[in-house]
Amino acid sequence: MSTPAIAFLVLVCLIGAVLVGSWLSAVLSERHFATGTHDTVKLALGLVATMAAKTTGCFFARDRSHNALIGSPPWRAPNRAPFAAGLESVRSRTDAHDVRA
Repeated sequence: MSTPAIAFLVLVCLIGAVLVGSWLSAVLSERHFATGTHDTVKLALGLVATMAAKTTGCFFARDRSHNALIGSPPWRAPNRAPFAAGLESVRSRTDAHDVRA
């Protein structure tokens, strides 16, 4: 599935959830809006938000450790070939005679 198709699917699901929630609020009786129910919903939403944050943190941590193992991805790494070639040239000249002497 392409990215726009997934984004559209998520948008449709969110709009559907809003419409179902609006319909349920009109249909349900007042006892469903008690303080205990509000607290339970707040607790459940807090749990979902915490799990989403932990999952996102794990994704970023995995990405950082993966990049540390294999190096930066090509779209982030600058072109170091000219620098490396110049560095090798300097190393070969300094190895031929010791400059520090």
